[in-house]
Amino acid sequence: MNLQIHAFRIPFPGITPKTIYHFSDCHLGVADAASTPEETAAAEEAAKEFDECRRWFAEHCHEPFDAAHSAQAYFEEILSACGDGDAVLCAGDLVESFVPATLRYVDEKTASLPFMTVCGNHDTPEKFPEGYGCSAAKQPVQRMDLGDLLVLGFDDSKRVITQEQLTALKEALHGDKPLLILLHIPFAVSENEALLRGCGEYFRLNHDACPAENLEFIRLITDNPHRIVAVLAGHLHFNHLCPVAEGLTQYVSSQGMCGHLNKYIIGE
Repeated sequence: MNLQIHAFRIPFPGITPKTIYHFSDCHLGVADAASTPEETAAAEEAAKEFDECRRWFAEHCHEPFDAAHSAQAYFEEILSACGDGDAVLCAGDLVESFVPATLRYVDEKTASLPFMTVCGNHDTPEKFPEGYGCSAAKQPVQRMDLGDLLVLGFDDSKRVITQEQLTALKEALHGDKPLLILLHIPFAVSENEALLRGCGEYFRLNHDACPAENLEFIRLITDNPHRIVAVLAGHLHFNHLCPVAEGLTQYVSSQGMCGHLNKYIIGE
């Protein structure tokens, strides 16, 4: 195993212990025997571009990096490690090259897992064609019911929260199950605002030009730590966790394409 597994314990009342895995930013591009020469070239170009990207982020953020291990190889190791998971959650930018082989590959590798991925800024809803399992990422809101825990995945890939998404969050907060929130783009609070502002407007959901719905969405989360177990995000390409309210933490997973995987044991 070449993975960097970051383990967390979240003792939340009323939840039977569950194992949740969370990763992000794999930027996959895959070709296979059925790919056309053009599709193969596109997949290879995406893989080459993000080899350079992952190196830059790893070195800049002082995180481990093995240049000999491909993003695809890391993805397969991540999924292999998630076999005991009650939920396997990708916080966006799973796919970089949308050739059919990439989508077939993702579906094949995740078919046996309780898997959810949301859109990222690289794999936005309009890029996913219909007809693939991973195309569920196109939905504004996804739900995974784990009995005494509800996972809600929101597409914030355009740094916008819609009224439909706000309504879904409000309804879930009035339900009878604690919530686990999955996003791509994290949000800033007082404890991490300087860090995220330093990264640029592109890297936070409550950017200076954001619509009012974004701020209301974040307020609903931070005002309800007794109903929300955690917020899981990606996008930054480095590991980051920050309390966003008393008893509530936002966890940002680092690059899946460098083998980073977060593991949570949630419950009593």
